[in-house]
Amino acid sequence: MNDVVQEMGLFSTTGVIDDGFYRKNSRYMIPFEYKKFLLLLTLGLMAICVMLAVSTGEPVFYTGMVICVITGAARYLVDRHGMVKKAVARLKETYPDGAVTLTTSFHEDGMHILNEHTGGQSCIAYDRLAWARETEDHVLLGTKAGQFNAVFKNGLDQQMLEELAQYLRNRGVKVQLL
Repeated sequence: MNDVVQEMGLFSTTGVIDDGFYRKNSRYMIPFEYKKFLLLLTLGLMAICVMLAVSTGEPVFYTGMVICVITGAARYLVDRHGMVKKAVARLKETYPDGAVTLTTSFHEDGMHILNEHTGGQSCIAYDRLAWARETEDHVLLGTKAGQFNAVFKNGLDQQMLEELAQYLRNRGVKVQLL
């Protein structure tokens, strides 16, 4: 039955999720809200350092400002690496060969994801999708809860990608294409 449901969907593509997928798309694994928080925290600490440097006349606080920038950037990179490492470990824990083949398609009720290994299927309603971004090999779809899923571009030509973008926009998804 899963095959029949998948065939009836629009923009159906199949591809492999593995450690390479997570490494290539790691910048999208950290939720935007966290990135914004980290940026605002870094800017706030920098502003405090500037105010202290100006009010006290001590140049050492300018050094503190540089340390804030370095610390903020390092924190982001460490978190990004940690999320990739955790995602790959979970993938290998579930699939000993470290890869899973998924088929994604779009239906009236949402984006359907079929796990080709288990036959399990899930559906993410369109009102749960927050954004879509095109990368070199995928169109990534992020949910409001911070998950992301992939549509594999190898199954779509440029016209189909534009149609997919419009299809998602019509359902309230913020779309960014290359």
